[in-house]
Amino acid sequence: MALANDDPEKIGNQKLDTYFVANLYGEWTPEALSNAVTLRVDVLNILDRDYFSRTTPGYDSSAIEPYHEPGRTFLVSAKVDF
Repeated sequence: MALANDDPEKIGNQKLDTYFVANLYGEWTPEALSNAVTLRVDVLNILDRDYFSRTTPGYDSSAIEPYHEPGRTFLVSAKVDF
């Protein structure tokens, strides 16, 4: 969650609006594999919001087009410890 920020208006840029992004993940480690394998499922930006992260270069300058974050994203991954 990022709150609104009016400070950029003081130097001629647009104010930054509030946004909220929710992510969700689940992990499972099968007991039969002695905690050596972990499976993970992630859902990023569940509400499919159009936003740009405040840490993205260019959000504070009207001369640079900021990079919008991807919409809803599904990831499946596996980790093997050895």
